[in-house]
This record gives sequence, C-alpha cells and structure tokens, in this order.
Amino acid sequence: MNVFVTGERWTVENAWETGVRYRLDHDGVDLVDDVERTAVVAGPRIRAMHRQTLLDHIPGIRDLYEAVELPKVGGGHANTRGLNEYGHILLEEMMARGMIIDVDHMSEKATDEALNLAEEHHYPVICSHSWFRDLLYSSSIEFDPLKQENYGTSDVHKVAHEAGKRGDQIERIGRLGGVVAPIINQGDIAGLRGDCPIRRRKYLSLARDQAPPGPRLTCMPWPRWAGAGSPSGTDINGAAALPGPRFGTFAAYGANHDNHRLPQRRGEIDRQTNGVAYDHPLFDHRWYRFEPGGTGGYDKEEAAIWQAIAQYETGFNPRWHPHPASDFPDPTLREAAESIQVHHQLEIVDNLTRRFLDGRAGYPRGF
Repeated sequence: MNVFVTGERWTVENAWETGVRYRLDHDGVDLVDDVERTAVVAGPRIRAMHRQTLLDHIPGIRDLYEAVELPKVGGGHANTRGLNEYGHILLEEMMARGMIIDVDHMSEKATDEALNLAEEHHYPVICSHSWFRDLLYSSSIEFDPLKQENYGTSDVHKVAHEAGKRGDQIERIGRLGGVVAPIINQGDIAGLRGDCPIRRRKYLSLARDQAPPGPRLTCMPWPRWAGAGSPSGTDINGAAALPGPRFGTFAAYGANHDNHRLPQRRGEIDRQTNGVAYDHPLFDHRWYRFEPGGTGGYDKEEAAIWQAIAQYETGFNPRWHPHPASDFPDPTLREAAESIQVHHQLEIVDNLTRRFLDGRAGYPRGF
C-alpha cells in the first residue's frame, strides 16, 4: 500500500543501538510473504499512481528474487525517514492552533524530531495506543528465525520494533505533560525475561497485574512521573484486536502460531489462577466462544467440557430447553461445513451438561 499510494518503497537503516531488533528480510518465509516483501523492497520504477492500479504492482520473478536478497542492512531495521520540512511546518501550525498531536504511527526518527519540536515550544503531545520496546522480544545478537532460542520466539513480529516506543521517549512525553496510553492488546510480549540491557534502565519501574508468576510477566513501563491513573488505547475500531483471554479455549493464543513458544502454551494456560469474579451469572454459552483454540491449547473434547460447564452455569437444560437458532452458525453455503460440525459437537456438549445436572440432582455421575 505504501508503494501504491506514494509510488515509493520503504528504505531501512540499522537501528540496533536504540533497541530495534526487527528485520524486514526475516518477515516471513513463504511465497506470500515474499510477494508482500517485494512490494516493499522492489516497488515500481515510475511514480504514476493516477494511471496505475494494484494489478500494475504484481511482482515478477526478478522482483521476487530481489525481495529475498534485500535489504542488505544488518542489525535491526527501522525507517530511514523522519520529518521533512513540511512535517515541521505542519506540527508548528498544529501547535499554533492548540491541536492535539499524536506521535503514534510515526517512525522512530519522526517521533524523536516531533518531541524535539514539542520541547522547544513546551507543548504536550500524546501517544494514544502504543507498544513498549522494552517489553518486546529482544536479544544481544541479531534475529535469526532458525536460532529461535536466542529470542524466545520464532515470530519476527514479536521482536522489538520501532513502533514500540522507547523508555526515554515515554519519559519525554511525561515531562511535557502529555499522555501515554498503552494499547490494550499488547500481544505476546516478553516482559522482563529477555536479556537486552535496555530493559534494565533505571527510568523504568513496573506495574504488574495480580496474576501469579508464570514464565512471563504482564507489565508495562511506569515512569517516575506517572500519577495514580493510566489511560488505555483500544484502536478496536480500526484493525486492532482485543486482548486474548487468560482462561478458556483461546487462552495464551499469542503462542498459537509461534513454533518456539507453542510447546510452552499449555503450561502457561494451566498456571493461570485467580480469575475475575463477576457480580452477575454467566449467560452466554454459544458455540463461537468455545471453539478449539489451536495447537497447544485445549482440544475438541476439552472445549466441549468448557461449553458444557457454561451451559450448566447458565441454567440451560438440554432435556427440555431447545437450542435457539443463535446457538449455531448461519446456515449459509460458506458456513455449511462449520454448521454440521457445530451440530455434532453440541450433541457431545449437551450430553456432558446432562451429566452435570444429574450430579447436582444426586444421580451417580459417569463420564
């Protein structure tokens, strides 16, 4: 999309010294990833957006080869560009009008330059929905997807990148009187378990949740200037997702497609205790909440048990309560196979629910 809109590709430089470990050339290993990377690395040779469509940007064989080979930059990859003269003018005019300046979605260089300008004018800015670089996966050696043990992940998207704000950037925003809002879906983060020295800087203290310690900590930077409150940014009206659950069939979902993290997933799920207690009973036991959550999590049989418990807790009795249409996928052609599977699975769920009800009534239990 960057190529299509601007006619130009991304160019990257080594940002290792600022904690960036992400590498564009390791972002995927299959043909689809190579095609995506081609649009970034190869790009069109002529800028003529008004006469081109996305079809004009389909890469050729040579482009695919170049995409695999480039870029040659080592270390960690970050955008070479910051603010140009128009960017400086724009921010100054926004300040003159008292407008809110959000530094998220800026490159690392652009963020630093925007903060320099804000400090010159003593103007507060916001960081509306951000990750924190100190909590992302990192290592003291360059990322290599074939040597996953160095980072603790095989997924380059979890590796420290320039979209994650540095601790000193957060401090600068705080000193300006600005606002830093963590995005609520921080993803599968490394917490404090990595070996990157940047995580041990003195300007960070930590706010931990009340979950018992597992292989990872859920935490966020909490600078010295922070007050009692902390905002949060969802971004869920855009492309962002909600945080994954700690319990149930989708627990620890962030490890689902991570070859290195996958063997640890079930252990992380089983270690979760001290759940949230609600002041009203559970009322939703519909099928889509209890699908199997992928490899390493609960299997189909265990997912059925979870759903049966939900039916039991809501007071649904399959002996005399018919399932409404909302308990099943829409009977469209696209979802026909899924609908058949859900109907079959629900027979197992209903049988388990009957057993729970029999146990409550004093009948002998048997599974």
